[in-house]
Amino acid sequence: MIVQESYSVRHLTNGVARVYIKNSALLRQNGYVAGAAFSVTGKNRALKLVLNEEEGSKTVNNTARGELVEVRSKATGDALKGFSRVVVTFSKGVILIEVPLVELMRVTREASIKKALLTGKPLRKASVCSGVGTLAYQMKQGLESEGVKTQMAFAVDSDKLAISLQVEGNPIWSNPTKDAQALAVDIRDIDLSKIKHVHYLEIGYPCNGQSTLSPSERRDLNHPEVGTLFISYQGIKSGNLGA
Repeated sequence: MIVQESYSVRHLTNGVARVYIKNSALLRQNGYVAGAAFSVTGKNRALKLVLNEEEGSKTVNNTARGELVEVRSKATGDALKGFSRVVVTFSKGVILIEVPLVELMRVTREASIKKALLTGKPLRKASVCSGVGTLAYQMKQGLESEGVKTQMAFAVDSDKLAISLQVEGNPIWSNPTKDAQALAVDIRDIDLSKIKHVHYLEIGYPCNGQSTLSPSERRDLNHPEVGTLFISYQGIKSGNLGA
């Protein structure tokens, strides 16, 4: 059986990084008993631990709380540079330490934002459940007051009048990106693959499920029409932040 767990990465000032694998029960089940020797090999964004009694340079620690595997080295720092979380996969005699996709996307997104800021390029902005764009306007004003330029790249709201008023009268649309989209549709009807990447995303509350005019049994997640819209939000957030 293969089991996965999430662990944090600690980066030290000298370029060394360390990962503590603390699940003694899983370690023992897969042969990593106290004192067992293992070898560590690494490449970009991944490390592989293999039980190796003859050539293993590392050993499983024996602590008061049970077995502990510590992976700590400059090579670990190089392989996991910039990442704060890893996924550890346990199998018989082998442990894989890998960077999960969500962590890779975070680092890519942060690098993209940093590059835009350093080169003076505007940040691409998306607004979901945008309404007339009041929140989008306030965020634009706040960022630009600190010298950070922004451009609208995407906005969606199911209310056609709200989107029309936003595009025609809200200053956030004074300098949109060349590929900007303003959609007056249900978010569930959008082909997410057609949305270009953005640097940051602002999400408003779907009004229906939050309104006090809604009966209590139709509030928040219980609302039959908008209660599960967060699934579509997650799709946008996962696939369109970054580049």
